[in-house]
Amino acid sequence: MFNNFRYYLKQAFSGIFRNKLMVLISVSTIIFSLLLLGLSIVFGSNLNYISDQLEANFEIHAFVDLSYSEDAARALEPQILKIDGIKAAVFCTKEEALENLKGTLDNASALEGLDEDNPLHYYYKISLQDIDSALSVEENLAKVTGVSTVSNRTDILNGITLFAGVARNASLVAMILFALVAVFIISNTIKLTLMNRKKEIEIMKSVGATNRFIRSPFIIEGTIVGVIGGIIAFIPAHFAYKAFLNWWTGFFGLFNLVELATISLMLICIFILAGAVIGAIGSILSVRKYLKV
Repeated sequence: MFNNFRYYLKQAFSGIFRNKLMVLISVSTIIFSLLLLGLSIVFGSNLNYISDQLEANFEIHAFVDLSYSEDAARALEPQILKIDGIKAAVFCTKEEALENLKGTLDNASALEGLDEDNPLHYYYKISLQDIDSALSVEENLAKVTGVSTVSNRTDILNGITLFAGVARNASLVAMILFALVAVFIISNTIKLTLMNRKKEIEIMKSVGATNRFIRSPFIIEGTIVGVIGGIIAFIPAHFAYKAFLNWWTGFFGLFNLVELATISLMLICIFILAGAVIGAIGSILSVRKYLKV
C-alpha cells in the first residue's frame, strides 16, 4: 500500500515537472478563482458582521410633541413600554439632545445660544427585543398620543443586507467561471501527460495493472496542482486583508471588522480544500475521457 502511494506521488510530480508551462497556467487560473472566492468570503463575512453590530446597537427614536412639558413627556414611558417588541426605553431631555447634536457636528459653535432657548424635542431611545419587529413597533409608537415623530435606521440595515447579497453572489459567479476554466486547463494538462505516457500505459495494462493503479497518479497530480494554487492564493489574500484592516481602522472606526486571524484561518482552509477539489475534478474528467485502457 505504502509502496503504491510512493509510486503515485513520484509519477504525479514527474507529470508536473514534465508539463511546467501548462501547470503554471493551471495554477494561475486556480489562484484567480480562489482570490475571487476569497473576495466573496471577506465581503460576506464583514458585511454580516457589520449588520450584527448594527442590529445589536439598533435604536428607534420616538420624539415627543414640542407642546409637552418634561413631566408630561416622561409620563409617556408606561404607554411606550406596553408595546410588544420593545425591550427598553430611555428618556432623553432637550439638553441631552442638544449635546448629542453638538457631538455630531464639526462646528459645534453654530449651535451657540440654543442652550437658553432649546428648540429640540424630548425623546425616547428605544431598543428592541428583535430587529424584525422594528416596523410594527414604529407603527404602534406613532399611535401613542404625544409622540410626534418616530425614526429608525432600518434603511441602513436593509441596504447593507442587500449589498452583501449582491456582492457575494457576483463574486461567487465570477469564481465559478474561473473554477470551470481551471478545471478545463488542468484536464488538458493531464491529457498531455497521458499522451506522453501512452506507450508506458499500454505496457502497464498488458502486464495486468488495474485502471485504478494507472489513474491514481494523474488524480494526485491534479490535486497537488490545486493545493499549490490554494497556498499561493492565500499569501496575497492574507496581506491584502491585513492592509485593508489597517486602512479601515484609520478611517472608519465606527464599525469593527472580522479579525485577521479569523479570516486568515478561514481562507487557508477553504483555499486548500477548494484548490484540491478543482484539481482533482479536472484530473478525473481528463482520465475518464482520454485514458482508453
